[in-house]
Amino acid sequence: MESKINRLECIPECGIILPAVKDIPWIVSLFTNGINMSNFIFRCLGNIVSSYSILVEKQCIDTDDVMRYSIVIGEHKVAFNDYDASPYRVRFIESIYKSRHNALLSIADPFIFSPLVRPICIPPIRQWYALSSNSTAYTYEKLIKINYLINIEDDIRQEINLVQQHNRLNIRDM
Repeated sequence: MESKINRLECIPECGIILPAVKDIPWIVSLFTNGINMSNFIFRCLGNIVSSYSILVEKQCIDTDDVMRYSIVIGEHKVAFNDYDASPYRVRFIESIYKSRHNALLSIADPFIFSPLVRPICIPPIRQWYALSSNSTAYTYEKLIKINYLINIEDDIRQEINLVQQHNRLNIRDM
């Protein structure tokens, strides 16, 4: 007699936009400051790929000085001053890893995931998919649309895995 193995198949929390959510939950805005180090201006959009990591196009990063950048959840383009009250919850960059086309930014304080803030999925994609743009694709799993970031360079994937492993070890040590 054959025994069936019951296993839970979870739908990933990444890449899902719930019906009540208006904004894309993995989009962040990268701001950069000028020489005076207090006036932050919009630079580009990025994607949350893990609780500690954001992926942006390499052209968004013009210096390796992490003090020159800040991250704000969502798509925001209004400049702000570091010394004024800001409507944004600002996160600062801890490290920058650049590859040929992309840059992986690590933050010191992790994102707390919720329906409003979650990562986009990264490949491998388990089944058929359709392209949404030149950098994203989607598939459906149990009638739920799941979005993926595609065209990620191998060294960036490895770096994302290293950051995740490093952060898991830090959490265990607490």
